[in-house]
Amino acid sequence: MTMQLTNTTKITSRMTNNEDCNNRTFNQKILFDELPVLRNLNIRKPEIYKQKTCVMCNKDIEDTLHPFICNNFNTFLREKYIEHIALIGKNYGSQKSKTNIIKAYRHENFLKIDMGRQLRGTINSDQFNFIDIMRGLSYKHMSQKIKSHVISDIQIIKDIQFKIYNYLRKLMKQRWTERCSTFLEWEKRQNISKENKGGEKDKNDRKHKKRPTKTRDEKYETIKKSLIIQQWGCDLLILEGLYLSKKLMKQRWTERCSTFLEWEKRQNISKENKGGEKDKNDRKHKKRPTKTRDEEYETIKKSLIIQQWGCDLLILEGLYLSKWMVRRLNK
Repeated sequence: MTMQLTNTTKITSRMTNNEDCNNRTFNQKILFDELPVLRNLNIRKPEIYKQKTCVMCNKDIEDTLHPFICNNFNTFLREKYIEHIALIGKNYGSQKSKTNIIKAYRHENFLKIDMGRQLRGTINSDQFNFIDIMRGLSYKHMSQKIKSHVISDIQIIKDIQFKIYNYLRKLMKQRWTERCSTFLEWEKRQNISKENKGGEKDKNDRKHKKRPTKTRDEKYETIKKSLIIQQWGCDLLILEGLYLSKKLMKQRWTERCSTFLEWEKRQNISKENKGGEKDKNDRKHKKRPTKTRDEEYETIKKSLIIQQWGCDLLILEGLYLSKWMVRRLNK
């Protein structure tokens, strides 16, 4: 459930926008402790960011969750979180009063604020609490708690989980925006500019860095090779080997036919002796078996495949079958 909540939309969706991208990035950075807080900046560039202390309270080390805990902001978040659960529950038609829902959730252990954990950090014996919810983790019994305190409909329970998660993230994002404004002012006072951080320099280096240019033919060959591998599911070397072997065999057959024609001349074997003209006339008057439209299509399709790939159709069918079997085994 954590990954469903963190990734606000389906990861396979082809429709994206900047807001969705920003929300997903913000969620992931909180979850994996990658926000550009002073502790992380001090590790990356200690010569520029010499302190780890929060610039808003000037007391504690600013880690990923500190901006949302600083000056008891987590208490505000917890109250808003509980109130929003009750509000959504009533909107969905809960039979319980808003006051009773809020009272029930205030007594839940998984929504309590562990002050000791905030001071010393997380250890293995710690229980799930509101800090974990702020990080983006989903409480495994959350659906049961909503069922007992709010409403019993399964689909509504799922909707409530998504809505309260997004509401909490919205409040946290507003807090992060305020923190960033304060942090930029602090950077100005410390004379930390983009040039000091190396941001503009890196951008300019990337802009002026020349990428190796490819000719049109090279681009075409690259696309062609990737499409071949995608279609046949095997390494390109196999197909190239098959094509080369066919080419060599064709050259050998041409040489053999030239030698054979010379031998026929020495043996005085002509077309008349071989019955060539007679066979031709027989073939002209002989009725060919009629083919349906589908049979003609299959014949043309097979001949085109052989002409394109330069090998017998059985080989390509074998490659396709092996690819299909590998997929089945992986499943």
